[in-house]
Amino acid sequence: MTYNALENKIASWTTERDALVKDMKAMLDGAAFNNKEFSEVKAKQLIKDAQDLLHQVSTCAADIASCAL
Repeated sequence: MTYNALENKIASWTTERDALVKDMKAMLDGAAFNNKEFSEVKAKQLIKDAQDLLHQVSTCAADIASCAL
């Protein structure tokens, strides 16, 4: 039960991480290679979202029992 719950959490985090990476890469590539505007507001939101995700993962790693519920 705990194993499956953790596997599901990891899969969810991976999906969220991949979406963040896709948005970050698109923003950076657009600014660097396609002369697109770089939005500092959007960049800061992506950074905050990534930090929030990292916090979730770190919190779970520190207390796996409560994380798997």
